[in-house]
Amino acid sequence: MIIALLLMVYPVYGGIYLLCPRSRVGRMFRAPFTKFIMQSTSFVYFLGLLLTTSRASVNAQDFQTERAPKPNLIEGMIVFFVLGMVWCECKQLWDEGLKAYCRQWWNWLDFIMLALYITAITCRAIAIYLVDFRCLGPVKMPRIYWPNSDPLLASESVFAIANVFSFFRIIYLFQISPYLGPLQISLGNMIIDIAKFLLIFALIMSSFTCGLSQLYEKYSADIGLANDPNDPDYCDFNPNKYHQMQTSAFSLFFAIFGLSGGTKELRLHVESHHTIITTTGFLLFGAYHIATIIVLINMLIAMMSNSYQVIEDHADMEWK
Repeated sequence: MIIALLLMVYPVYGGIYLLCPRSRVGRMFRAPFTKFIMQSTSFVYFLGLLLTTSRASVNAQDFQTERAPKPNLIEGMIVFFVLGMVWCECKQLWDEGLKAYCRQWWNWLDFIMLALYITAITCRAIAIYLVDFRCLGPVKMPRIYWPNSDPLLASESVFAIANVFSFFRIIYLFQISPYLGPLQISLGNMIIDIAKFLLIFALIMSSFTCGLSQLYEKYSADIGLANDPNDPDYCDFNPNKYHQMQTSAFSLFFAIFGLSGGTKELRLHVESHHTIITTTGFLLFGAYHIATIIVLINMLIAMMSNSYQVIEDHADMEWK
């Protein structure tokens, strides 16, 4: 009941605290519990603004053609919230010191999130400046004709990533619950396990990427079955996915999730009869799946299960 009341009167209390921080109401905000509730409420309002601006962007037609639309009221409020959170982080860094601040993982998440928002705001401001001075060409142009280096595209991309970090930060509120608090601690330990897994996974994927790209780079104009639609083995996948390091890495990564062409992309064209190359490619591709899906992913599951079980066995001590 008290929490619901604080949520309802948060804007009024926030204004009183800004105007009279040493008043009786202002001193009430210095209590740890009240401060946590108010900061959480403020962040929930911020997430609501993000959802609102997302829907507004979808419904607005100007975003399809205007090179640098001026910020609306909701976007201005988002900038205001971001500046306020930056000030809070600077104040926390000043009070706790650099070492204590860096030891908390949630501070790293806040730093990355705010850095992304500042980058998005900066790119948006640069786009508006360049459009106002006619440095980007026409003010209105269909989006499909915008250059890839357009600062507004960079702003939208960075803003999307920042939104993901913002909603992920909701997990921080789980610490007040005796049921969700241990899960939050387990999640932090699992992230460390995932980092260890990614290190080993990167080494294995790099080795298979080098092997496959070296095997198929001499057949860059011949790989695949997409050249002849009358071929019974015809497929519409990109026939050059394994002749370069970058495309090989992407193909191998998404092959784990079944989103690539599989072994069809490893076959040479019908004119090539180098079955030893195709067989070697199949063997490397199969070994990659065995090493990643059967070995590494199951090892990751075991590591995460162990981290969860350790926290679950000492849930009361770990949470408190």
